[in-house]
Amino acid sequence: MPTRKHVSRILRSTGLGLVMAASLNAGGALAQNQLENARTMIDQGRYRAAITQIEQYLTENSQDPQARFLHALALARAGDQGRAIEVFSKLAADFPDLAEPRNNLGVLFAQTGQYDNARQALTEAVRIDPNHGPAQENLGDVHVALAQQAYREAARIENDNRAVRAKNKYLQAMLDNTDKPAGKPPIASAQAGSDVVSSGTASSSASASAAPASDRSGVQINASASRSNAEIIAAVEDWASAWSRQDVDAYLASYGQAFRPDGMSRSAWETQRRDRVSRPDFIRIEISDVRVTPVENEQGDVNVAFEQAYTADNYSDQERKILSLRPVDGQWKIIRETTP
Repeated sequence: MPTRKHVSRILRSTGLGLVMAASLNAGGALAQNQLENARTMIDQGRYRAAITQIEQYLTENSQDPQARFLHALALARAGDQGRAIEVFSKLAADFPDLAEPRNNLGVLFAQTGQYDNARQALTEAVRIDPNHGPAQENLGDVHVALAQQAYREAARIENDNRAVRAKNKYLQAMLDNTDKPAGKPPIASAQAGSDVVSSGTASSSASASAAPASDRSGVQINASASRSNAEIIAAVEDWASAWSRQDVDAYLASYGQAFRPDGMSRSAWETQRRDRVSRPDFIRIEISDVRVTPVENEQGDVNVAFEQAYTADNYSDQERKILSLRPVDGQWKIIRETTP
C-alpha cells in the first residue's frame, strides 16, 4: 500500500487556475486589492502571508465565497490540512452544486489517509460535474489506494495467497512509474488501443515553434495513438511557444469562446494576460510529461496534463497543469485551464 505522502503526490488538487462557477464570484471579490495580493502571495509560495491577508479580509466579508476558497487553498498549501478541510467542508455545504470544493476535499482527505471520506467527496464531485477531469483522476487514485488496503489485509489474513501479493505489487509498480521525474514517461504508458499519449521534455522557445508537427520537441507518440492526439499536443506546444515568444495575439487565440476566466470577465482577463505576458523582458516555457486523456462527452473534449516550467527575468516556477481542449472548426481550443 502506498504511503500517504506517495498518494498525495499522485492526487491532483485544483487551485487558482480553476474556472470557478459564477456563483462563487459574488460582488467581484477578486477585484478587491486584498484578494489580488493574496492571490499573488499564493502564486509566490508565501502561504502564511496570504492566510493573514485573507483572514483580515474575511473579518468584514465573512461570507465571501471566493475569499473562503482562497483561504482554504492557502491553508492546504501551508500544510494545515485540518483547517483547510474545515473551510472546504463549510464551503461545500453552502454551495451544494459546485464540484470544486469537494474535489479539494477529496485530495485533502486522501493526503491525511482518510480514503473513505476522500472517495465520498470525489464521488459527489464527479456526480455534480462528470466532465471534471482532475476529480475523475483523483477518484481513480483513491480507488487504487483502497484496493491496496484491501489487498494488504487479504495478504495478512492469507499469507500464502500469491495472487493477492502479485496484484498489490502490480499496483505499487504502477504508482512508482506514475511518480517518475518529468521527461521520463512510465514504461508502457500508452499500450495498444490506448488513447493516452505521453511525451518527453518539450522546450517551447521561439525556435521550437518552427519545428514540424511530426517532430516537435522530441514528442514520442505510441503507434496506436490517433493523428488527432499529435494535433492536440501540437496545439498545446503552439500555446506554450506563443507564450514564450510573448506573442500575445497568438497566445490568446489558443483559447476558445467557451473558455471562462476565474473571477473576471473575458475582456478583463485578456487585458490582464496581455500585461502579464508582455511585461517581462523574456519568458521561457518548457513543458514535459504530456498526457492526453479523452473526455466522454458530445463535444469531443480532451484533457492534456503536463509539467510546466516557467522562467522569466524576475520569477520562475514549476507546476503541474491541465488544459481541457475542444475541437472547434478543425482546431483545438483551450476551454479550461487548471493548476493542480
